[in-house]
This record gives sequence, C-alpha cells and structure tokens, in this order.
Amino acid sequence: LLTLVATALGSLIGRWSVCGYLPQPTWLQRLRPVWAELSAALVALGAVMGAAALIAFIVMAFENRVAVLLLAPLLLPNAALWIASLGSFSGLSVSGSVTSDYFSSLGTAGSHYLSTPSLPHGSGWLCVLALVVAAVAVAARVGVRRQRALGVQWQRVWQLPLAFWVVWAVLYGLGGALSGSGDSAVLGAGSMRVGPSTIALLTMPVACLVTSVLAEVLPLFLYQNAS
Repeated sequence: LLTLVATALGSLIGRWSVCGYLPQPTWLQRLRPVWAELSAALVALGAVMGAAALIAFIVMAFENRVAVLLLAPLLLPNAALWIASLGSFSGLSVSGSVTSDYFSSLGTAGSHYLSTPSLPHGSGWLCVLALVVAAVAVAARVGVRRQRALGVQWQRVWQLPLAFWVVWAVLYGLGGALSGSGDSAVLGAGSMRVGPSTIALLTMPVACLVTSVLAEVLPLFLYQNAS
C-alpha cells in the first residue's frame, strides 16, 4: 500500500509544485525542482516495478500456482519493493522456514540472506534487468524536465538521490517486510517474513545517484547525436 501511496503522492506533489497560483513558502519554492524530479522518479519507478511484479505473479500462476493471482492485489506493492531490492543486488532478508521450491535453500528455521544470484531459474537477473529498465525510464522522465543552458550541471545531481533516500527509508521501515504463515501457493507449508535487506538502504540511493547522473547526460547525448 505504501508503494502505491508513494507513487500517488509523488504525482500530487509534482502537480502542486508547478501550480504557481497556490500559496507556497519560500523554502518550498526553492525545493520545487527537487519535488518535481522526485515525483517523476517515483511514478516511473512504481510503474516499472509494479509491472515487473505483476508479470512475476502471472508466470507463477502458469506454474500451477493459480491461487497466487488472488493474493496479487495484496502482495503487489511488497513484491515491487522486493524486485527493486534484488535488482540493486542488496537481496532480501528472510526469517522462518518454508517448503516452497522458490526458497528451497531456506528449509531450516532462522534468519537468512537471499542474494540476487541465488534465486532459481535466473529470476534474480531478471530483477536486475527490471531495475535497469526502471533507471532508464526515470532518467528519461527526469532528464527532459531539467533546464539546460550551460551543458551538464553536476551540482544538481545529488539532490534527487537525497530526496529519494528519505522516501526509500520510510518505505523500508514501514512497508518493506511481509509476514505470512500456513500453507500458501508461494511459500509452501511454513511461515516466514520477507523484506529488503538493510543493504538496500545504501544500494538503492546509489542506484538513484547513477540514474540522476544518467538523467543529466543522456538527453544531452541523444540531442548531440540525433543528427
């Protein structure tokens, strides 16, 4: 739910930031470019990660797990965060024990770290691909919004990652982990708690920093090589 709220809030913030007729304090007016970039990044990231999570649920449904589609509306926001965490090579933090073949290496109780390469069928690398696609989408969406008069301006590259880190920390602390127990189509028989690992607090802002740099240089590169 927090992922959907963050995406919607980012869109509303972006619309509010460009409404000149609304009363705004001075400090907020100075943050208007950052607000606009953050809203654009959240919308693009939420759209790509949500689509990737939905595709993952559909694939699982074709693998004799049709019941997982019933849980998709509830698990979709969490799954989007998990894919983003796996795509940034920060992995997942898993505690509990399950019998599902998706987590076959976690058959014993306790806390575990699920790395990106350890996911079955190479699905971890698909998460990396999804994050790369999201980074390009965010770079394109943010890059076209930046005014360009003197070429590349490196002094504005750090602002988006800093704002994103604040939002990501809130999502990580309040909405990243999901607990479940019983006999389910995804977990199998057992109980577990899944969420982004602590490393994600570092790797995702770093990925956002790379995206911000890409947003600064990609539009200029495409414009110079258009002809």
